[in-house]
Amino acid sequence: MTRIVRSFSKNRRGISTIFGAVFMVTIMLLALNLMIWTMMQHDTYQQVVANMNQMDQERISENIEFLYPGVVNFQSGPSYYTFDISVNNEGGVSVQVACVYIRGGSPGNSLKIIERQAPGLTMNYFSNYTVKLGEKDHRIRVKTDRNINDGNTYTLIIATDRGRIFSQIYPFPSLLGGGSQSWVDIGPLRILIQYESVKYTSSDHPTPYMDPVGWVAPSNTPLIWYIKMQNIGQGDVKLLKYTIFFDMEYKQGGLGASVPFYIIDPQSNYPGGSPGVVAYNEVTNPYVLYSSPTPPGPEVTVKFSSSAMAGSSPNKFPTGATQYFVFMGVFYSYQGHEYGVTIPFIAMRTTA
Repeated sequence: MTRIVRSFSKNRRGISTIFGAVFMVTIMLLALNLMIWTMMQHDTYQQVVANMNQMDQERISENIEFLYPGVVNFQSGPSYYTFDISVNNEGGVSVQVACVYIRGGSPGNSLKIIERQAPGLTMNYFSNYTVKLGEKDHRIRVKTDRNINDGNTYTLIIATDRGRIFSQIYPFPSLLGGGSQSWVDIGPLRILIQYESVKYTSSDHPTPYMDPVGWVAPSNTPLIWYIKMQNIGQGDVKLLKYTIFFDMEYKQGGLGASVPFYIIDPQSNYPGGSPGVVAYNEVTNPYVLYSSPTPPGPEVTVKFSSSAMAGSSPNKFPTGATQYFVFMGVFYSYQGHEYGVTIPFIAMRTTA
């Protein structure tokens, strides 16, 4: 009997060792399985991040540009209108147009949604929606019950599969208007060149003034220039400190001195006054040209005077009667990007 008990005890110790080994192997397998699962999840996450980064890069690379005059090949039927939206692909990837929106026109017709062509869709659809990389004058064919060629102002909006939005006013604003409503349009900016939209202040003229015989200003006199601008885009425009009213002297012998007048604070009034010339701060008190549901936005008077960027010392023309070409170097922030454009402005002269 004693021998049987001893044998059983030995067998129990052997079984315990086996169970212990199996338990350890099970724990190791579970740990290995968890580690493999964690690595797989990490790889999946990294793949998702890489795909998202690639999508973001492709989205940023999209750039659709409306080609003047923007809309061509108008045709009409008993209850429909067809036309082509002409665009260039100026980006780095092909673009799939997801939707076209038309905003504007008569009351009650403020927004028209044009969908991609599909079976059963007989109205308000568009075709030819793939704009290939580098393609010029691509025609997006639209059929709709909205007449955009009725003399009213419309905004054409293109949305892409990647989520980018591109818009353009139709009819395109003239590059240079005529008569008393003259202007220059570049991008979302409109620079007015009506006679009353270009003025200056000085110690002799503390209120905005312009010589009644023409765009004439005194020489050797500190000045603040007052220029009217508007926003014709689909987002607010913030002017940056690099913006300049730049004058280049010209005479019979060729070009002469250059006279820069940098943008200054909106609170500035006239040289020698109070507060006089205040340095421009694009962070705390910038000029913002607000957009409008029906462009252009409200007029904004932008002031220029400083001889240095973000400075407060008014500049002046050298002594003597002469002539100047005037250019606008406008730097601005629009829809999350910064732009810079040079705009031919006016020709003016100075008195002795």
